[in-house]
Amino acid sequence: AKWTNDGEIMILGRNDGQIKLRGLRIELGEIENSINAVPDVRTSAVLVRKLHGQDHLCAYYTATRELPAEELREILLKTLTKYMVPTAYLQMDEMPMTPNGKIDRKRLPDAKMMQREEYVAPDNETEQIFCDIFAKILHLERVGATDNFFDLGGTSLLVTQVTIDASNHGLALSYGDVFANPTPRELASIRQDKKEQTQEDEITAYDYELIHELLKENTIESLKNGEMRPLGNVCITGAVGFLGIHVLRAYLQMEKGTAFCIIRGKKKLSAEKRLRTMMAYYFGGEQLKINGKAFLDEMEELFANRIKVIDGSITDQSLYDKLSELPIDTYINCAANVKHFSAGTDIEDINYGGVKMAIDFCSQKKCRFVQVSTASIAGMSINGEPDEKTMLNEQMFYFGQDLSNKYARSKFLAERAVLEAALNGADVKIMRVGNLMARDVDGEFQINFATNNFLGRLKAYSIIGKIPYEVMGMNTEFAPIGYTALAILLLARTPEKCRVFHHYNDHHIFLGDALDVLRRRGIEIEPCEMNEYDCYFSRAMRDPKKARYLNTLIAYNEYGQRVVPIKSVNNYTSQVLLRQNFKWPITSEGYLNRFFAMMEGLDFFESDVDIEEE
Repeated sequence: AKWTNDGEIMILGRNDGQIKLRGLRIELGEIENSINAVPDVRTSAVLVRKLHGQDHLCAYYTATRELPAEELREILLKTLTKYMVPTAYLQMDEMPMTPNGKIDRKRLPDAKMMQREEYVAPDNETEQIFCDIFAKILHLERVGATDNFFDLGGTSLLVTQVTIDASNHGLALSYGDVFANPTPRELASIRQDKKEQTQEDEITAYDYELIHELLKENTIESLKNGEMRPLGNVCITGAVGFLGIHVLRAYLQMEKGTAFCIIRGKKKLSAEKRLRTMMAYYFGGEQLKINGKAFLDEMEELFANRIKVIDGSITDQSLYDKLSELPIDTYINCAANVKHFSAGTDIEDINYGGVKMAIDFCSQKKCRFVQVSTASIAGMSINGEPDEKTMLNEQMFYFGQDLSNKYARSKFLAERAVLEAALNGADVKIMRVGNLMARDVDGEFQINFATNNFLGRLKAYSIIGKIPYEVMGMNTEFAPIGYTALAILLLARTPEKCRVFHHYNDHHIFLGDALDVLRRRGIEIEPCEMNEYDCYFSRAMRDPKKARYLNTLIAYNEYGQRVVPIKSVNNYTSQVLLRQNFKWPITSEGYLNRFFAMMEGLDFFESDVDIEEE
């Protein structure tokens, strides 16, 4: 970066090999090291190139023999995470070099998109349609019936186009269908009547009777008849995340014990340095004090006496070997993969697999386990089943809700594992958070704000320029992050039989109230009737520039079916919090203004799309 003459900082780029592709940070050098480790490879270079209008990881390499791209890719799949495996390859006789002996990356030609050697012809007309759709979108000569959309270079943004093209052929397809069935043959096998196709799985075939009986203990009587318990020393996973770092701050303010923070170090940034950096980012303001002093002024003392950083991942057994020697009384799991769809198992690996490992550890350690979950485990009502008037409360768990969303499903399975542990005597808590929003005092929001689903929907409506009246009248809530973090700690102290909580802001507003604030700030989203909105939405879907902003709306579209999110209530949790002198703040216009001003300062609502009347 460099200073300009008028005092601004101009960002010139990175001086390392890290890039961001499809929302994921990737170290190109790591990929090159894996390629160079393959026998017979002499040199390699990896870069991002735009091929057929889409960004792709392109691998260039020289070798002592002819090394087919298919063979190289299969080797890389064994050592690299799937999203780091290149989708385009080119073997070269020699690399172009600069005068000082380095690979001249600017002179590398375009690589060739990955295609399977084995071609499986479609068996019927529907398979042929999906093969043609894939080929058209990915700019390939042909696609076989068993070719995987994502292995061929498909992205979550391009899934949108698959659903549109399928609809144009009269084939009803949802966004999630493509992730769950990524080949033409699998997509062709989907039936219009999903109930006929649904088979018993790990959710529907489970007997929930014991869990439901357990949750009947989740009452105010259990609270009154039990005792509030200290947290003691805590272990916090996901401690550099938006919620995790605020849980840490709240703990340091209200407790006296030690906080063991689980953080993964990165190549050039140790685990402790990552935490220090994020604390400086979130808590640099003068109004954020601890022990009467500015938070950052106390940082050295806190790290010396109360904050202990452990480098590790919740999916790695070696972490729990380290933790077994530490005096941990309460384990608070804030770590999560918050993506809602994925072609791989990365969501389940962290949100479900990591939780099971943590529960096993806490059961052996005899420490309290606090799982941060989500109110979205309420799932969806599709075509009235379950009854869309049903509301999830703190004594409910499974009632037939649709959980096809990978994120909600993984969180549901994690909750089930936690409640199973409770049946075996473990001391557990489940915190179903709501709409985590900006800090109340200054409007500060999560550093990776672009991944927030609620804001994504607001931006999608701003791109379309319209919103249905019925959506304007929907209730929504803003749970300021600092209040949410404090509520977690207060609820974690409750008696053992108080196990499930819905700690989100019980002061609701209409979505239209938030849009009115945006309108006064110059961001126009015009309310309209549903049929008019459908026209504008369809036009936006046909415009590639606009469609790429609409994933948060498209992702839950089940063509031809009425899909309604199941709502939740939190009367029980509110009563528990009130008894601890905790009250949620009213979502005021001033709060919304601070929040949206912060987002505007980060150019969140800016795009390269012109909104025009048609």
